[in-house]
Amino acid sequence: MSYRVLMWVIAAVVLVAIVTVIDLAKEREDGPVFIASNGPITEDQVRQKLLTDGWINVLIRRGDGTSR
Repeated sequence: MSYRVLMWVIAAVVLVAIVTVIDLAKEREDGPVFIASNGPITEDQVRQKLLTDGWINVLIRRGDGTSR
């Protein structure tokens, strides 16, 4: 294998490693996905997810996301 080909292979491996590290860091930053969805989720979906995860006596309050 020539020196030039070896350098391109090493560069490609380093690039893939960098992209992988960035992707893993972003995933950790965002945290795990609670419910996979392309849009809004319903109250029933939230309730079912919490019950499935072992929570009992689930009370869901609606809010607009602002502090009062």
